[in-house]
Amino acid sequence: MKKRLLILVPFVLAALIVLCEDLLARAVIHRNAHKAIYYNVDHRNYCAPLLHDIITAETIVVLGSSELHASLSPAYPATLYNHGYADYNMVPIGRAKMQSLQHAIDVGALDKNIPDAKIVLIVSPQWFTKDHLDPDTFAVCFEEMRYEAFLQNPDIPKDLKERVSSRIRSLLVTDPEAFAVVEEYETLYLGEGSHPALRVQALLHDTVRDIRDRYRLARLMLALTDDTDYSHKVIASDIDFAALLEESEALGAEAASHNDFGMDDTYFDTHFAADLASYRGISSGESYTDSAEYDDFRLFLEVCGACEISPLIISIPVNGYWYDYTGFPVSDRQQYYQNIRDICAEYGVACADFTDKEYEKYFFSDAMHLGWKGWVYVDEAIYRYHCGVE
Repeated sequence: MKKRLLILVPFVLAALIVLCEDLLARAVIHRNAHKAIYYNVDHRNYCAPLLHDIITAETIVVLGSSELHASLSPAYPATLYNHGYADYNMVPIGRAKMQSLQHAIDVGALDKNIPDAKIVLIVSPQWFTKDHLDPDTFAVCFEEMRYEAFLQNPDIPKDLKERVSSRIRSLLVTDPEAFAVVEEYETLYLGEGSHPALRVQALLHDTVRDIRDRYRLARLMLALTDDTDYSHKVIASDIDFAALLEESEALGAEAASHNDFGMDDTYFDTHFAADLASYRGISSGESYTDSAEYDDFRLFLEVCGACEISPLIISIPVNGYWYDYTGFPVSDRQQYYQNIRDICAEYGVACADFTDKEYEKYFFSDAMHLGWKGWVYVDEAIYRYHCGVE
């Protein structure tokens, strides 16, 4: 008996150490939550306790892709809202290569964390290619914890979960490990049996994963620089968007003065200037009208409907000057814009349509990402939507 107790002692001590470290990590995350409102990285986005702290009635979740990570505009949300020291904030979630399907999972997972039943999705035309999502790229973006939370959501009907799951499996064909996880979760949450052994295994796996992720996030947040100016709290209702638009236009004109495409000069010189002629007409055979992304976009809207969440769809145009140069057909672009309008109308969701701004200088800062003026328009649309301002 004594020998058995001696054998158990190291395991008990190890468990106590892990528990204490986890409690410390939780405390660090909670204490530094204010730093994370605009800290749009995977560790933050997959930490449920932290999201619970930062998603409040004074914030709105904004889903999207690479445009959420950097901008030269003074209207870039982190800049405009003083890195979170404001009476209203956006919580950006998303990065490059994340598209409608990933965000459908996000909505299902975040459902109970969204207090006002409103969410925003910035839709990029570049999602709607014929080749659509590369399986390897989707596998990199796939997060099992978020998917499990999606499957556990009782508001989402089983048939919709099955359709999302089938779509995910079709994209995880190059990642056997992730594919196996999806099948395991399907067995647990979509199957008919109770599977007690599998549930215990999943519980242990989830517990270890969550403790590990909280520890990593706590370390990251301790090292995170706080750029907030605490001498100035931003009051959203005081923002003069018209004046901000004028300021942004002046900044854009200064930063994009040496090319014909309204791009930041440094970006243009780095990526296009040396081989500019090689881009002329290069996109003449491309299209955004035939893509599996349309079905994924519908899945996103169906998940929102099941969760009784009202999304605002931000429809972004392309940089008309650049797309004309590369030969991307104007008629195809216009058809894509109409497709998004039609789908939004079909599902009865709000759409902030900026597709008439293809040729508005400084709407973009490069070939496709929101720039100086683009962020002003988007910020104002989101603020008005969230706060019910006409």
